[in-house]
Amino acid sequence: MAWRTREFVRPKLTRATRWQVTLVAAAACLALALALYTSALPSQFKTLNETFFALSLILPYVTLPRPLRRWPPMASVGLLVAVLVGVASSPAQSPVVLLAETVAALILVPLAFDVVDRGILEPTARTVSGLRYCWYAVLVVVPLLVVLLGTEARSGGWLCRRAGVPRAGARGGHRDPARPAVLRRRAGANRRAAAG
Repeated sequence: MAWRTREFVRPKLTRATRWQVTLVAAAACLALALALYTSALPSQFKTLNETFFALSLILPYVTLPRPLRRWPPMASVGLLVAVLVGVASSPAQSPVVLLAETVAALILVPLAFDVVDRGILEPTARTVSGLRYCWYAVLVVVPLLVVLLGTEARSGGWLCRRAGVPRAGARGGHRDPARPAVLRRRAGANRRAAAG
């Protein structure tokens, strides 16, 4: 969506109108993100809130006049450090952990558009093919490494666990007393259905 906006909408608008359209689109994305985040929809729909949260910030970012030279990589590195500290020290249900995809987009977009391939938003900029191919490799390898770490390692709260603070639902933490009974009833119903 951000790419389509840049390619087809931006060239047809004046600078003032461009910002008006961008802010309206960003506000619509933010409203949709908040509606999804607070909704009671199934998780496969509710998780789309992260995409719209990210878009509400990416759309204004791609509208900024170019060139941007120094602050995008510094902002990405600063945000990455803040996220790593937040994920390590926050419980699994904190906004830092729950909005991980949004934060990842906010880290990656400045690097992609203003460091690796500046020609996307600045047609006269020179780009280096080798740097782009390395970037593509990073975008493939890092998610694979994160998956290999396993759910426990990426669920947040590493420092909390080291300090002995129990997680909700973990051994010694808050548990739903009705849950084991529900699971036993389901298992019994499944056995009866298989036998009958």
